[in-house]
Amino acid sequence: MDTTEQIITQAPNAPVPQVPQPKPVFPLWGAALIAILIGGGVLLTWRSFQQNEGFPALPTPTPTVVPTPTPIRTLSALASQSAFLSLATNVASLSTQLRNFVTEDPSLSPPVLDLPLGF
Repeated sequence: MDTTEQIITQAPNAPVPQVPQPKPVFPLWGAALIAILIGGGVLLTWRSFQQNEGFPALPTPTPTVVPTPTPIRTLSALASQSAFLSLATNVASLSTQLRNFVTEDPSLSPPVLDLPLGF
């Protein structure tokens, strides 16, 4: 019986090892985050159903086919002078030439972009 008394008397002097507490598998903030996300989804779904029932559908506007008319310009006294009249005829002549101008010239070729750079 001497050995058991020695072990019992030595046990209170020995340091007690600290057992680490296990971490919770799913923390509390994770549950709160999921609850907020689910609540937000339910709220958005409920609000979208409420908006569809409350407002009538608006008709879609259709564009008009009639173009806006060009206003008629009245000539002033200054516009009846020969310089302004010749300017008006020159502008009309230039407009006609630009309207009849062909922008595609078959004799032109595109530039060669394959350059020997020597890398």
